[in-house]
Amino acid sequence: VLHQVEYLGLKENIRVRRAGFAYRRLFDKFLYRYSILTPKTWPSYRGNPREGVEIICQTVNMDLDQYQMGRTKIFIKNPESLFLLEEMRERKYDSYARVIQKAFKKFTARKRHAKLKEDACKLFLNKKERRRYSINRNFIGDYIGIEYHPALQALAGKKERIIFAATINKYDRRFK
Repeated sequence: VLHQVEYLGLKENIRVRRAGFAYRRLFDKFLYRYSILTPKTWPSYRGNPREGVEIICQTVNMDLDQYQMGRTKIFIKNPESLFLLEEMRERKYDSYARVIQKAFKKFTARKRHAKLKEDACKLFLNKKERRRYSINRNFIGDYIGIEYHPALQALAGKKERIIFAATINKYDRRFK
């Protein structure tokens, strides 16, 4: 039985708990789990794991009396400090997930828009009434050359896109 107690680390666990520390973890494992919390250790930290753990603790503003560094492990006193680390970690992962979702939604929206545009062009292919034998070409946009006309640029704005444009020769034929 004594061999099992020593093998499972129960003596060390009891000693750590009596000293008032609720959590202990090897530097490597702690660094692997919480490295996302600081840009210095994320996405890969190549330095000494002990220094990486110290960087994480300093970045999250953990008080020096809340944790203690051993030779191979970090010891955290209050479970609240650990819960705070976990909450910060979850928020980081949530923000990264939102960025990935945004990029994916943008990608699918662009694909869908291109398909709708292609389908719209296919609807009118070879169904022209006025100039039946003119060239079938896809609609691109801006046919009035807005980049060469500063007056039109001022009207349209920088981020607006011209969807339809036509040149008007006369707008009221009665008054000539």
